[in-house]
Amino acid sequence: MIGNKLELDILGIFNRDITAFLSINKISKLLNKAYPHINAKVNQLIKEGILNKTEFGRSYLCSMNISNAKTVALLSLAEAVKKDKFLKKTGLSDILTQIRKEFRIYTIFAVSSSIYFVMDHIHDKEAIKNSFKELESYSPVFLSKDEFMIRIKEEKSLFSKKIILYSPETYFELIEEIYPGILAGAIMKNG
Repeated sequence: MIGNKLELDILGIFNRDITAFLSINKISKLLNKAYPHINAKVNQLIKEGILNKTEFGRSYLCSMNISNAKTVALLSLAEAVKKDKFLKKTGLSDILTQIRKEFRIYTIFAVSSSIYFVMDHIHDKEAIKNSFKELESYSPVFLSKDEFMIRIKEEKSLFSKKIILYSPETYFELIEEIYPGILAGAIMKNG
């Protein structure tokens, strides 16, 4: 069954760092679960195309396959849980809904104390700032799609510490466009 708690827990590890390459042993240790159980589940996720496997000596490392629709669905489900907690805590649900209705927004996400808006028309940021003064305390950041693509490569926190508040599918579609470059950058830094 796709989407059970263990699968979401495994994907949650990769969702914290979409550039991660992890052994099954490392995944089992991070989750504090028995290796045989994790091994079976990870191999099932590889078979489903949700995770990739890369040969590494006599072993292999797993990474997230962000171009797989099931991966995006599972990540979106995990983000929905984080989103609900964030919106209950902040009370921003109605404001964000209104903004989405009035402006063309690709995706909205929060990182630390800021809310990021990836927008079609960046000049709409002034109208949003003026109409929704409540956002000031959340240090809103407005990015065009191209600006987002540049920033995501430079700031790991934009994909490792994010809470997607609107359209996780679009967020991951945008990431997918530059994912090979992000992975290559991570390998160069760690390699």
